[in-house]
Amino acid sequence: MVTNQRMDTPPKIEPHTPRAQLVAVPTVYDAAHKAGLVTAEVDWVAIEKAEGITWRFTEYTDPHGAIEHDLVEQGAMSEDELAHFNKPSQAWRDRMYTLAAVDIIKKHHPDLMLLHLLALDGIEHQTGYGNDSGRNTIAFLDDRVKEVIDAVREAGDLDRTTFLVVSDHGQMSVHKHLNANLLLRQEGLQGASVSNPTFAIPEGGFALVYQKHTTAESTSTLKALFTGKPGVRAALTPAEAAKDGWPTPAETDQGPDLLLYADNSYAFSGNADQFATDAKETGAHGYPNTEPLMKEIFIAAGAGIENKGEIHEFNNVDIAPTIARLLNVSLTNIDGKALTEILSPVK
Repeated sequence: MVTNQRMDTPPKIEPHTPRAQLVAVPTVYDAAHKAGLVTAEVDWVAIEKAEGITWRFTEYTDPHGAIEHDLVEQGAMSEDELAHFNKPSQAWRDRMYTLAAVDIIKKHHPDLMLLHLLALDGIEHQTGYGNDSGRNTIAFLDDRVKEVIDAVREAGDLDRTTFLVVSDHGQMSVHKHLNANLLLRQEGLQGASVSNPTFAIPEGGFALVYQKHTTAESTSTLKALFTGKPGVRAALTPAEAAKDGWPTPAETDQGPDLLLYADNSYAFSGNADQFATDAKETGAHGYPNTEPLMKEIFIAAGAGIENKGEIHEFNNVDIAPTIARLLNVSLTNIDGKALTEILSPVK
């Protein structure tokens, strides 16, 4: 969540934000919980303090959490490792996340389990897309998926379990960095005496620009400032960004006053000493979803799934209603629709 936006000082990202402040609509786990089903999450996103979760092992862990206690009791990790959970590698954390999921599956038989593994995202951010580091990490994560499947089998739930393997974004290699705040400073839009201080939050393939006391005229001036600059794919006003599904400032204070998209091979960063600078190869996401490398994966197998082979491309908002259909719970007033073509007929 972006905080302190449209102020005299720079905004920042606040990771510890309650789910209620990030998600404005009912989720599939809310629907499942309301229907009396057992829900669980391990390292899921935008879910902190969510009331619709029965069992949890969060990204940041809870020293007093029941599942954390189980892993310490089992000797999977020590009290010190739990207290300093973010110090080891992401691969180690993904092992712990998997063990937490296994513990929940075997002891609590959840009707819905949400598990998020991050090692591939982390290594591709560091080294770029399409190399051996990424491929080796995929093999590592395949083993974590096997652990989950084995746990479901050992729990006696395999014949009634559906497995969905999905991703929330793709990844692209980056060779140049863009510093939007440097350009804003050069334009006199940052500083103690500025009446309309303007700051950018760099997020790889995009940047969010917030301006205090913004007007239609100042937004137009901001758009002109970035349009045509090297590495800038597009500079979109709130009305233009809304066509891509972005919220407007009128809808939420998270909505930017200007949305910037980077060109392929460029990423917005706060580290460059010029507006555009060369950089070692890394990876980023956040580019428009029309970019092929931003496409996501989707694999479905198990109970209720027909063996259809490769299916047509679809929007990721269709995944939640598909899960709702598999769980036989109601999820209404949504944009997505269930992927009925892959679902077995109801008997």
